[in-house]
Amino acid sequence: MKGTKLWDVPIKEVVLPFKDAANGNKDSIPVYVRTPAAATKEKPVPIILLIIDLDGNRPDNSERTDDFTKRGWATVICDIPGVADCPSNKHDPLAPERLFTTILDYIESVPEFNARKLIA
Repeated sequence: MKGTKLWDVPIKEVVLPFKDAANGNKDSIPVYVRTPAAATKEKPVPIILLIIDLDGNRPDNSERTDDFTKRGWATVICDIPGVADCPSNKHDPLAPERLFTTILDYIESVPEFNARKLIA
């Protein structure tokens, strides 16, 4: 992660408070964020929410996110519930809903992101 500070579009780890954590969920959600330099409040950019499963993890997506940021898209990368650093309790059937509500609320709160142009 330290080396990405030298990139044109570094990867930033953001730890979101898991506001609706319950039933054994941990209290924070780690995500990786890449925001193109051209993103501003006046010209917010589209976002791709990458949801990583058992076959990968958040740090493995630098090449993929390079392509996205070159197109002018921001990326938010999270782990799927039940794997890696995801705070959701895999035995709680409502945990994914609470998790993604928190992540989507974060995306809407970033003025440089156009939350109306989001794909996952």
